[in-house]
Amino acid sequence: MSNFRSGIFGLKVIGVVFLVFAIIYMGLVFSYRISDFLTLIFGFVLCGLGLWFFINSLNETNEIKRNYFGILAGLFLWGFLGEVAEHFELFDLASISMGPLIFVWVIIFLVLIKYLPVGASFTLSSFTSIWVLHYIMLTEYNTLGRKSWITYPSCAIFAIITIWLILKMCKSKNVNKIMAYAYFALLTGWCVLEYFWGWRILPGPWKFSE
Repeated sequence: MSNFRSGIFGLKVIGVVFLVFAIIYMGLVFSYRISDFLTLIFGFVLCGLGLWFFINSLNETNEIKRNYFGILAGLFLWGFLGEVAEHFELFDLASISMGPLIFVWVIIFLVLIKYLPVGASFTLSSFTSIWVLHYIMLTEYNTLGRKSWITYPSCAIFAIITIWLILKMCKSKNVNKIMAYAYFALLTGWCVLEYFWGWRILPGPWKFSE
């Protein structure tokens, strides 16, 4: 696979996952505004989809589909555990007190990842990456403020990481690596946008929740 084809394939991955992410986000915003009952139903839908994609990622033989299933499973499960559960105040995975749990979770994950099926590793990588990045940004916002000086170097770091991941994506010849780099580039790129939205420099999805 040439660098050009790798880049195009990676961009397709970013586009597909971004579309699903946008649907989840708007579904959450809509259900939050309508009623808690609708939010609960939407939460169960997210949980069901997450489990379905996870199970299928373990059985799928086509590596592209398998990886998509794993990525989307992590995304849907985060929507349920990280967003809906927080909305109902069951637990808050992004609270500062969760720091030690996140640290232990990441250590265990890094130790076990090489023993996991590829689909499962994509699921856990997807979920864990969202969790860690969400925690970092909310900790900054809640403790220091969204316009604190620390948010500027943080944004720059995420921007550099995004560019590095895109370059790695384009140079890679391995489907698993291309899809992983593409997904992580989407997440870190989204963090950059979150900072600009937090500074209110650009209009963004936060307007829908006001």
